[in-house]
Amino acid sequence: MKYDFLVLGAGISGMTTALILARHGYKVALIEKAKKIAPLLRGFYRRGIYFDTGFHYTGGLGDGEILDTYFRYLGISNQIEKVAFDPEGFDILRFIDHGKDFYFPYGYERIEHKLCDCFPSEKNAIKKYLKVVKEIYNSSPFLNLDREFSLESAYQLSQGPSLASFLADLTENRFLQYILSVHCLLYGVSPAETGLRKHALIVGSYYNSVHGLKGGGRSLARAFEAELGNSGVDIYCDSGVKKILFSSAGSLIGVELENKEILEAANCISTLHPQALVRIVPEQLFRPVYRKRLQTFEETPSAFIYFGLSAFPIKMLRKRSMFVCPDTTGTDFLKKTNSMMTRPMYITLCHNNQAEACAVVMMVPGYAEELDKWRSTILKRRPDDYTLYKTQIMEDMKKYIVTNCPEFGEQIQYIDGATPLTLKDYTYTPSGSLYGIKHKIGQYNPMPMTKLKGLYLAGQAIVAPGILGAMVSAFLACGIILGHNHLRRELKKWR
Repeated sequence: MKYDFLVLGAGISGMTTALILARHGYKVALIEKAKKIAPLLRGFYRRGIYFDTGFHYTGGLGDGEILDTYFRYLGISNQIEKVAFDPEGFDILRFIDHGKDFYFPYGYERIEHKLCDCFPSEKNAIKKYLKVVKEIYNSSPFLNLDREFSLESAYQLSQGPSLASFLADLTENRFLQYILSVHCLLYGVSPAETGLRKHALIVGSYYNSVHGLKGGGRSLARAFEAELGNSGVDIYCDSGVKKILFSSAGSLIGVELENKEILEAANCISTLHPQALVRIVPEQLFRPVYRKRLQTFEETPSAFIYFGLSAFPIKMLRKRSMFVCPDTTGTDFLKKTNSMMTRPMYITLCHNNQAEACAVVMMVPGYAEELDKWRSTILKRRPDDYTLYKTQIMEDMKKYIVTNCPEFGEQIQYIDGATPLTLKDYTYTPSGSLYGIKHKIGQYNPMPMTKLKGLYLAGQAIVAPGILGAMVSAFLACGIILGHNHLRRELKKWR
C-alpha cells in the first residue's frame, strides 16, 4: 500500500499528526504496536469499574485557550465533555511534616491571593514569580498564536536558570519554594534540573484552567478514533514497525511492519521513544554522535500505581486531586528513597461517575533499577517472587494512604496495581518512564526535523510531556511540512 505519510505511534502526538495531514488532503497511515490506538488513554475496566491510566486532568482547556483551540481545529471538541476542576483548589497539597493542607487554585489572581494570604511577608516574591511564569507562557509562539513564530524559541527551553535557583534567589522561605515547585511532579523532573522556562510553559496552562473529561481518557481516545475514521486515515494496529526503509541514495521509501507487510511512503513522522527509533533506522544513516545521543537521553522516573475502589464517594477529591508530601525540607521530590512512606504520592479519582462507588488511582515515583532482577521477564509470565514483591509494594501503599489520609484511606479496597515493569510493557519505553525522556537543563532533546530526507519527529520527547506538550510537538512537526504560518492562521480561526 502506498501513502503520502506514515505516522509511527498512535498516542496523542501521532493521532494529532495524522489528523492534521489528512485535513490537508494527504493519504496517511497511522501505525500502532498495541492492539488499539491511544492505548494509554483508554484505561481499563476491573469489576465493571473504569480506571484511567494516562489521563487525569489537563491545563489549557478553558474556552478559547490553546488546547481548546487545538481540539476545535481537529474536530474532536464536540465529541468530549469538559469537567472543570475546582478553581479554588484543583490540587490539595497535604504537607505531613507541617500537618496542614494547601488548596492550590487556578487563575492567576486566585493563586496570588491564596499564596499572599498564607505568606503575607512574601508578597513581592509571589507576585514576581507569577508575573514571570505568565510572561514566559504568553511569550511562547507554541502556546500564544498571536506571538511571532520562531523555530529558534524551541532551542531556548533548556537554557537559562533552573527553577530551583530562580526560587532560591526569589525567597528564602523553603516552604514557599516547595509549594511553587511541587508541580514538577506533573512532568517528572526535579526543580534543580528543570529550567525556569520549561517549568513556566508547562505549569502556565494549569494556572489558567484545569479540566478533566467526562468518561476520562477513554472518551478522548474515542473522539480521536471517530475523527480519524472521518478523515480517511488508515490505521494499522497490533504490529509495530520492524524497520524504516531507505533507498540506496538515502531517501525514505517506506516501512516494514513486524508482520512483514510493506507500506510505501516518501515521508514518515515518528512519535516513538528515541531509543525505539534508533533500532529501526539503518545504523549507517545516523551519525554515530546523533545515534549515541538518542540512546543515552536520561529518563524520567516510573511509578508504582495502586488502583483502588472506594465504596463511598470521596467528597474532598471531587473535581480535585491530591499530592501527599511527607517531607518539605527539600525540593528533590524525585530522589529515590528506601521507604515508600518518604516518597510523594499523587491521588486522584476517575471522574466518570461521581454518584456511585468511585475508582481511585494512587501513584508514587518508582525506578526501573528497583526491579532489575526481573528486567528480562515477560508480562503475565513473571515468577512468584515478583508477585510477592508487587503484593508487598501494594500493601505498603495501602498503609501509606491509611496513615496519611485517615479520613478516606481505610475505605479504599485494592483492585489492581502496576510497577515500573508494567509501565515498561505498556508504554514501550526502556524503563517504563511516566513522561519519557527528561526535559532538563543541558540535555538538548531532538528537534522535529532530522537530517534524513522525509523523516520527522514528534512526541513528548520533542517539546514537553503531557497532552498539551504532545500536541504542540505534532503541530510543530506538521508546521515544518505545511508551513508554520499557514497552520497558525488556520488555528486562529478556531479560537
